[in-house]
Amino acid sequence: ESIPGNERTAAMAQNLDRLRLNLALEPIRSAKARLSPSQITRLEGLQAQYSNNPSVMIRLANLWLDVEHRDKAEAIYQDMASEKNLAFEVKLRYAGLMLRLEHYDDFPAWYVRLATEAETSEQLGDVDVLAAQYYYSKGQTSENAHHYIVAYSMYRRAATTPWPGQNNAKIALLRVTASFDDKTEYQAFSQQLIAESAQYSAREILALSTVLHDMGNISASQSVLRQLENRSEGTALELRDAMHLAVENRDWASAETLAHLALARQQGDDIAQRGSPRDHYENAEDHWLSRDVKTVLNTLHDRTDGHIKVGLDLSDRPQGESVQHIPVELRLPLPSLEGHLLLRMDYARIDSGRTTYLDPTSLARLPISETADGVALGVGWEASHWRADIGTTPLGFRSSTLVGGVALRGSVADVLAWRLALSRRPETSDTLAYGGMQVPSQAASHADQEWGGVVATGVKLGLSKDAGKQLGYWGNAQYHQLTGESVESNSRLAFQGGLYWRLINEEARNLRVGTSVMYMHYEKNLNERTFGHADYFSPQRFIGLSIPVKLFGRLDNDWSYLLAATITQSNKKEDALYGLSSGANSGSGFAYWLEAAVEKRLSKRWYVGLAADIRRSDFYDPNHLQLYVKYTFSDRWQGVPSPPEPVDLYSDFE
Repeated sequence: ESIPGNERTAAMAQNLDRLRLNLALEPIRSAKARLSPSQITRLEGLQAQYSNNPSVMIRLANLWLDVEHRDKAEAIYQDMASEKNLAFEVKLRYAGLMLRLEHYDDFPAWYVRLATEAETSEQLGDVDVLAAQYYYSKGQTSENAHHYIVAYSMYRRAATTPWPGQNNAKIALLRVTASFDDKTEYQAFSQQLIAESAQYSAREILALSTVLHDMGNISASQSVLRQLENRSEGTALELRDAMHLAVENRDWASAETLAHLALARQQGDDIAQRGSPRDHYENAEDHWLSRDVKTVLNTLHDRTDGHIKVGLDLSDRPQGESVQHIPVELRLPLPSLEGHLLLRMDYARIDSGRTTYLDPTSLARLPISETADGVALGVGWEASHWRADIGTTPLGFRSSTLVGGVALRGSVADVLAWRLALSRRPETSDTLAYGGMQVPSQAASHADQEWGGVVATGVKLGLSKDAGKQLGYWGNAQYHQLTGESVESNSRLAFQGGLYWRLINEEARNLRVGTSVMYMHYEKNLNERTFGHADYFSPQRFIGLSIPVKLFGRLDNDWSYLLAATITQSNKKEDALYGLSSGANSGSGFAYWLEAAVEKRLSKRWYVGLAADIRRSDFYDPNHLQLYVKYTFSDRWQGVPSPPEPVDLYSDFE
């Protein structure tokens, strides 16, 4: 600007305008699709200022498209449609805008016009590039509309022209070729592209490997994708996507290498050059991409890892009833079979406390008190998308039986997760329902007979939507038949659903608040300690509205904690006790549940934890405590589990 205006050449003036425009557009370009009202006003002002400069107007139209204001770009395009005296380079850029706006019907006439006006081989080459871009865009539109023959023709033209997108056009052509019945051309063309792939960019390698995977050519997909392991190029996002594709290819070693490269690239090449894979893992910032990659790495490491858990689990009620468990869980990895063998052995002791038995004949209350010891055994298999087990309720109780289940899980379009479980599990809310009892000898009927030991057999379907964002949804429906020794059969239908908000969503700290509703219906009211009943809560209608709050996280990777509270307002209706004339009840109630847990990593492979909870309501008021230890088969990279993970009792499996 120090040169007087009358001394500037046309080129100097043009360069100065370009520099001024660059300075004006820089904050707008960096804002991308989040323009403030003042930035929109500024961009509109520049549009008015340069309205007589076609080259700048095309640049502004492209910028409007970048920030998702298509209407403003369209207006510029239409205003320039009648321009006659445009320079050749401006016409090229206008044709490029035409393609971005998908005005494909306008392009053929412009192509003829440009090809006619081209004076040099370089200009003609630029026109051919635009034509290839046109064919590629038309091919995409046709492919999306399932017009594969038209798409094949368009992609083929784009693939035979040298231009920056030529390899993408070839890959798209391969994809469309695979949709035809004759696979001969696909096989030959795929081999050609595989041979050329050494010259491809990281993004192009990922695209080609994806097509090969989708066509079932897994070995070729693996071979092409592995080239990224020795490349210095590729963004963290591209390497992360490649990692997921390697997982789909079941190429575990490649997936792990690509995961480490993605973390290294996320942290910068200087760290990548001097850091080990574990350094990359431990130094990863709290970012969605890093969290995703670390989750995959944890899953990959889990294939060859297992654990042994042992706990001391104590539960009692103020009325004197108590249950003690010593659960032992062995999770043994068998990577060659893509899963884990599960072995369970739970020692259980139940004590009914001093309670009463209702004689169904005399309606007299008789004292009854029982204790029992037993060992529940179970064996199962856990794979990535399913789990199955078979076992027993505690052997040694008055009533023992086979239990088990099968659970499947998956997702719909990677958005909605589902889980389906078929199971036969014990009812553990009462010692009679769990282990069975013996009718007092002084009873007027059924004296000395054993009864109880209820199991629930049925199905449960759960759905959830959680994309790792602020809001999540869940729901389930279940139906079970409840049967036991000398106990009336019963049925249970239940629905639950809710949502939760992540008020804090960090790797080391999480706070969630939610709300949920529950509906439950039993066919019969068997909530009495009498022959034919099993003394479990079985209302004919129960509706509960709950508000849960959960805070959990880690401290220095060696400690994890959980603090949770739930309040529930409910309404219930109970018919008269089945087979008796009394016991009908209805009304509303308030309940709360408090829970706390902590887990400490003692060394590379040893963990210890403590969990406790209390529940208070009008009809259920247990206290629960569990102390547990865990030994892992490997030195796990991730921090101590958050929230803490006590031992699941075998009776509580789903």
